Amino acid sequence: MSINFNTPFQRYKNFDAGSKAIIKRATSLDDVQFSLHLYQLGLPVAEYWQRTSIARFAFMLPFLNPATEGGCSLGKAIALLDDGDTGAKNDKYTSIGKRLMRIVRLDDEMDIYEFRRLIRYVASKTSDKSLAINPENVGKSLYYWGDKNKKRIFEDYLLTKYSEKVGKEN
Repeated sequence: MSINFNTPFQRYKNFDAGSKAIIKRATSLDDVQFSLHLYQLGLPVAEYWQRTSIARFAFMLPFLNPATEGGCSLGKAIALLDDGDTGAKNDKYTSIGKRLMRIVRLDDEMDIYEFRRLIRYVASKTSDKSLAINPENVGKSLYYWGDKNKKRIFEDYLLTKYSEKVGKEN
């Protein structure tokens, strides 16, 4: 089954302010999962596992913005907005990098909540308070959330930060 993740972004943009606020203020996946607005996004929610996967995607939706051309992965978007504050003199990871690494290591369901907090923090650094991303890439990462996708996001983050650092040195 192939899912078009561009549709929910367009439908979310057409929501009224109150509907957007309900999703943005959600504190748990259950708040989104059992909300009428989840079904208005136009994604298939026939099975329970699909409802959970779609809710995970909708949980992040207020802080994501589909790029009109190209876009990037979540890891790259986070890396591009990382200001580079490590908090310690000899520390190789920034505070955002440390938070992302901690999320990758989490095994329980709290990882998605920690990830949302990180996305909200990074998105707050942009002018429109959202990350410009590739909707298909990000949609699949959140829909099939697990260790593999968490590691892929962290790897994209590291590769972007490392290539940025090497480019500055040359």
